[in-house]
Amino acid sequence: MAKIYTNQKTQFENGETFRRLSRDSEIRYVSFMDRQLPERQKRLLDSIKEGRAEVCFINTGIHVRLHFFPYALDSVHGMMPPKEYCDFEKEPGKLWFRSPMIMNGVCCSAVGYLNLTKLDGTARLEFDPDYARYEEVRCNGRTAPDPEEPNNNRSSSTSTSKTEPTSSTQNEANNTVVNTAAPAQYAGQNGQVPIVSVQQSQNPPPPAELPSVQFADTHSPATY
Repeated sequence: MAKIYTNQKTQFENGETFRRLSRDSEIRYVSFMDRQLPERQKRLLDSIKEGRAEVCFINTGIHVRLHFFPYALDSVHGMMPPKEYCDFEKEPGKLWFRSPMIMNGVCCSAVGYLNLTKLDGTARLEFDPDYARYEEVRCNGRTAPDPEEPNNNRSSSTSTSKTEPTSSTQNEANNTVVNTAAPAQYAGQNGQVPIVSVQQSQNPPPPAELPSVQFADTHSPATY
Protein backbone atom coordinates (compact mmCIF):
# COMPACT_ATOMS: atom_id res chain seq x y z
CA MET A 1 0.00 0.00 0.00
CA ALA A 2 1.26 3.47 -0.88
CA LYS A 3 2.40 5.60 2.05
CA ILE A 4 2.31 9.03 0.42
CA TYR A 5 0.00 11.10 -1.77
CA THR A 6 0.94 12.18 -5.28
CA ASN A 7 0.83 15.91 -4.48
CA GLN A 8 1.99 16.09 -0.89
CA LYS A 9 2.51 19.85 -0.71
CA THR A 10 -1.06 20.53 -1.82
CA GLN A 11 -2.37 18.13 0.80
CA PHE A 12 -0.29 19.85 3.49
CA GLU A 13 -1.44 23.34 2.50
CA ASN A 14 -5.14 22.48 2.14
CA GLY A 15 -5.74 19.86 4.82
CA GLU A 16 -7.55 21.15 7.89
CA THR A 17 -5.45 19.05 10.27
CA PHE A 18 -2.21 20.32 8.76
CA ARG A 19 -3.41 23.93 8.88
CA ARG A 20 -3.98 23.60 12.61
CA LEU A 21 -0.76 21.75 13.35
CA SER A 22 1.41 24.02 11.18
CA ARG A 23 0.98 26.69 13.86
CA ASP A 24 2.83 26.49 17.18
CA SER A 25 0.73 24.20 19.37
CA GLU A 26 0.99 22.92 22.91
CA ILE A 27 2.29 19.37 23.30
CA ARG A 28 2.61 17.05 26.29
CA TYR A 29 4.52 13.89 27.06
CA VAL A 30 1.86 11.18 27.36
CA SER A 31 3.71 7.99 28.33
CA PHE A 32 3.44 6.43 31.81
CA MET A 33 0.58 8.67 32.85
CA ASP A 34 -0.06 6.49 35.93
CA ARG A 35 3.43 7.11 37.38
CA GLN A 36 4.68 9.91 39.61
CA LEU A 37 6.29 12.99 38.05
CA PRO A 38 9.93 12.17 39.00
CA GLU A 39 9.64 8.71 37.45
CA ARG A 40 8.01 10.11 34.30
CA GLN A 41 10.83 12.63 33.96
CA LYS A 42 13.38 9.81 34.14
CA ARG A 43 11.40 7.71 31.66
CA LEU A 44 11.31 10.60 29.21
CA LEU A 45 15.09 11.08 29.39
CA ASP A 46 15.62 7.35 28.85
CA SER A 47 13.37 7.30 25.78
CA ILE A 48 15.05 10.41 24.35
CA LYS A 49 18.44 8.71 24.59
CA GLU A 50 16.95 5.92 22.48
CA GLY A 51 15.72 8.51 19.98
CA ARG A 52 11.98 8.53 20.61
CA ALA A 53 9.20 10.10 22.68
CA GLU A 54 5.41 9.95 22.59
CA VAL A 55 3.59 13.28 22.72
CA CYS A 56 0.11 14.63 22.14
CA PHE A 57 -0.91 17.83 20.33
CA ILE A 58 -3.39 19.32 22.79
CA ASN A 59 -5.42 21.37 20.28
CA THR A 60 -6.28 18.33 18.15
CA GLY A 61 -5.78 15.37 20.50
CA ILE A 62 -3.44 13.73 17.97
CA HIS A 63 -0.82 11.40 19.47
CA VAL A 64 2.46 10.94 17.62
CA ARG A 65 5.67 9.08 18.31
CA LEU A 66 8.63 11.35 17.72
CA HIS A 67 11.81 9.88 16.22
CA PHE A 68 14.99 11.94 16.58
CA PHE A 69 16.90 10.49 13.62
CA PRO A 70 17.31 11.36 9.92
CA TYR A 71 14.60 9.84 7.71
CA ALA A 72 17.12 8.03 5.48
CA LEU A 73 18.36 5.72 8.23
CA ASP A 74 16.89 2.22 8.02
CA SER A 75 18.31 1.02 11.34
CA VAL A 76 19.08 3.14 14.40
CA HIS A 77 19.61 0.36 16.93
CA GLY A 78 22.27 1.37 19.45
CA MET A 79 22.72 4.84 17.92
CA MET A 80 22.55 8.16 19.76
CA PRO A 81 20.31 10.81 18.19
CA PRO A 82 22.32 13.48 16.31
CA LYS A 83 22.35 16.98 17.74
CA GLU A 84 20.44 18.55 14.83
CA TYR A 85 17.49 16.29 15.70
CA CYS A 86 17.86 16.20 19.49
CA ASP A 87 19.51 19.22 21.12
CA PHE A 88 19.88 19.56 24.91
CA GLU A 89 22.35 22.45 24.71
CA LYS A 90 20.25 25.10 22.97
CA GLU A 91 18.34 25.95 26.13
CA PRO A 92 18.96 24.45 29.60
CA GLY A 93 16.12 22.29 30.88
CA LYS A 94 14.57 21.84 27.42
CA LEU A 95 14.94 19.41 24.56
CA TRP A 96 14.77 21.05 21.14
CA PHE A 97 13.96 18.47 18.51
CA ARG A 98 13.21 17.77 14.86
CA SER A 99 11.29 14.59 14.09
CA PRO A 100 10.66 13.45 10.49
CA MET A 101 7.37 11.59 9.98
CA ILE A 102 4.73 10.64 7.45
CA MET A 103 1.34 11.89 8.59
CA ASN A 104 -1.81 11.47 6.50
CA GLY A 105 0.27 10.57 3.46
CA VAL A 106 2.49 13.68 3.68
CA CYS A 107 6.20 13.85 4.54
CA CYS A 108 6.72 16.46 7.23
CA SER A 109 8.70 17.19 10.38
CA ALA A 110 7.60 18.03 13.90
CA VAL A 111 9.76 20.89 15.16
CA GLY A 112 9.67 22.24 18.72
CA TYR A 113 10.79 21.65 22.29
CA LEU A 114 9.89 19.69 25.41
CA ASN A 115 10.33 21.03 28.94
CA LEU A 116 12.16 18.23 30.74
CA THR A 117 10.72 19.27 34.11
CA LYS A 118 7.07 20.03 33.29
CA LEU A 119 6.92 17.45 30.47
CA ASP A 120 5.15 19.85 28.13
CA GLY A 121 6.23 22.16 25.34
CA THR A 122 5.44 23.61 21.94
CA ALA A 123 5.72 22.16 18.45
CA ARG A 124 4.47 22.58 14.89
CA LEU A 125 4.51 20.58 11.67
CA GLU A 126 6.57 21.71 8.68
CA PHE A 127 6.36 20.25 5.18
CA ASP A 128 9.67 18.59 4.27
CA PRO A 129 10.24 18.75 0.48
CA ASP A 130 13.52 16.78 0.66
CA TYR A 131 11.84 13.98 2.58
CA ALA A 132 8.94 14.03 0.10
CA ARG A 133 11.28 13.61 -2.89
CA TYR A 134 13.14 10.84 -1.07
CA GLU A 135 9.94 8.86 -0.48
CA GLU A 136 8.75 9.42 -4.06
CA VAL A 137 11.97 7.86 -5.38
CA ARG A 138 11.85 5.11 -2.79
CA CYS A 139 8.30 4.02 -3.72
CA ASN A 140 9.07 4.08 -7.49
CA GLY A 141 6.12 6.33 -8.26
CA ARG A 142 3.55 4.12 -6.48
CA THR A 143 1.76 6.96 -4.73
CA ALA A 144 -1.85 7.23 -3.61
CA PRO A 145 -4.18 9.46 -5.70
CA ASP A 146 -5.02 12.77 -4.10
CA PRO A 147 -8.43 12.71 -2.37
CA GLU A 148 -11.14 15.24 -3.11
CA GLU A 149 -10.87 18.58 -1.40
CA PRO A 150 -12.80 18.63 1.90
CA ASN A 151 -14.59 21.86 0.88
CA ASN A 152 -16.01 20.19 -2.24
CA ASN A 153 -17.40 17.11 -0.54
CA ARG A 154 -20.85 18.53 0.12
CA SER A 155 -21.37 20.03 -3.33
CA SER A 156 -20.15 16.92 -5.12
CA SER A 157 -22.41 14.79 -2.95
CA THR A 158 -25.39 16.96 -3.84
CA SER A 159 -24.76 16.78 -7.58
CA THR A 160 -24.23 13.03 -7.43
CA SER A 161 -27.52 12.40 -5.66
CA LYS A 162 -29.44 14.36 -8.29
CA THR A 163 -27.90 12.63 -11.29
CA GLU A 164 -27.31 9.11 -9.98
CA PRO A 165 -28.71 6.65 -12.58
CA THR A 166 -29.63 4.02 -10.01
CA SER A 167 -31.90 6.33 -8.03
CA SER A 168 -33.56 7.72 -11.18
CA THR A 169 -34.19 4.24 -12.58
CA GLN A 170 -35.66 3.13 -9.28
CA ASN A 171 -38.06 6.10 -9.16
CA GLU A 172 -39.26 5.37 -12.72
CA ALA A 173 -39.79 1.73 -11.79
CA ASN A 174 -41.83 2.72 -8.74
CA ASN A 175 -43.99 5.07 -10.82
CA THR A 176 -44.62 2.35 -13.38
CA VAL A 177 -45.84 0.01 -10.67
CA VAL A 178 -48.23 2.63 -9.35
CA ASN A 179 -49.60 3.38 -12.81
CA THR A 180 -50.26 -0.26 -13.70
CA ALA A 181 -51.49 -1.40 -10.29
CA ALA A 182 -54.70 0.72 -10.12
CA PRO A 183 -55.38 2.55 -13.39
CA ALA A 184 -59.11 2.96 -12.64
CA GLN A 185 -58.39 5.21 -9.71
CA TYR A 186 -56.92 7.88 -11.97
CA ALA A 187 -59.08 7.30 -15.07
CA GLY A 188 -60.36 10.38 -16.86
CA GLN A 189 -63.57 10.90 -18.77
CA ASN A 190 -62.33 8.85 -21.76
CA GLY A 191 -61.18 5.98 -19.57
CA GLN A 192 -57.49 6.83 -20.15
CA VAL A 193 -54.95 7.03 -17.41
CA PRO A 194 -53.21 10.43 -17.14
CA ILE A 195 -49.73 9.05 -16.77
CA VAL A 196 -48.04 12.43 -16.27
CA SER A 197 -50.24 13.46 -13.37
CA VAL A 198 -49.78 10.10 -11.67
CA GLN A 199 -46.01 10.38 -11.87
CA GLN A 200 -46.08 13.86 -10.41
CA SER A 201 -48.37 12.89 -7.58
CA GLN A 202 -46.57 9.64 -6.73
CA ASN A 203 -43.02 10.94 -6.96
CA PRO A 204 -42.09 11.93 -3.38
CA PRO A 205 -39.86 14.94 -2.75
CA PRO A 206 -36.20 14.02 -2.25
CA PRO A 207 -35.18 13.69 1.41
CA ALA A 208 -33.23 16.53 2.94
CA GLU A 209 -29.51 15.96 2.63
CA LEU A 210 -27.55 15.70 5.87
CA PRO A 211 -24.17 17.46 6.07
CA SER A 212 -21.33 15.00 5.67
CA VAL A 213 -18.57 14.73 8.25
CA GLN A 214 -15.01 14.67 6.91
CA PHE A 215 -12.49 12.89 9.10
CA ALA A 216 -8.85 13.78 8.73
CA ASP A 217 -7.72 10.23 8.20
CA THR A 218 -10.55 8.91 6.03
CA HIS A 219 -8.46 8.83 2.85
CA SER A 220 -5.08 8.46 4.46
CA PRO A 221 -2.79 5.64 3.29
CA ALA A 222 -0.28 6.37 6.02
CA THR A 223 0.14 5.11 9.56
CA TYR A 224 -0.94 8.29 11.33
